[in-house]
Amino acid sequence: MASEISKIVTEEPPKPRPGTADEGDTQAFSRSLGLVRDQVRCYARIYERTRQRMPPSDARTARMEQIVTSMQNLATASYPLLGELAASPSPGERLAAVAILQVFASESLLPFLVGLVKSEKPFLCFHALKALRFAVNSLDPTSYDALTRAVRDAKAALQQAHPAEVGPGTGRAKMLDDADRELQANIHSISGPARTSD
Repeated sequence: MASEISKIVTEEPPKPRPGTADEGDTQAFSRSLGLVRDQVRCYARIYERTRQRMPPSDARTARMEQIVTSMQNLATASYPLLGELAASPSPGERLAAVAILQVFASESLLPFLVGLVKSEKPFLCFHALKALRFAVNSLDPTSYDALTRAVRDAKAALQQAHPAEVGPGTGRAKMLDDADRELQANIHSISGPARTSD
């Protein structure tokens, strides 16, 4: 008995097979991401049903805003799904992508936001413009040229797709005007002469 215990104590523990821990981590991440994907799709379907079944009203808008807030609360967890959601044929999943972009700005997806202004219903269009405005104050100055083009293209898209929304004071036009004004202020703030420290 004593010799068996001594043998167990002195033997080296078995070494894990190479890649086992990584494979476990990858599987756990895939399972977690699958749960997040399911929840995002659930919110997307709720948005689509709400839009289709409730008549246009303040109550419908309030309900859809609650859904966007729920999507934003998942933004960190659902960020790896951003490309998939942006390319989805589902309006609800595209709204989920926009909700992520209201938390994490992306220069590469500015054309996606402009495209939504051209093609989507007013609610999704408004949130795309909201994400564009967020990008204006969140992206690095190296993105200002791309932002300038995106704001210009969004103005043209809004004029073409939603001409009733271009008048002063309307929600989508105001959101875009605010984004443009803030972008110009940001550009101006970095274009002056460099300050030297004492």
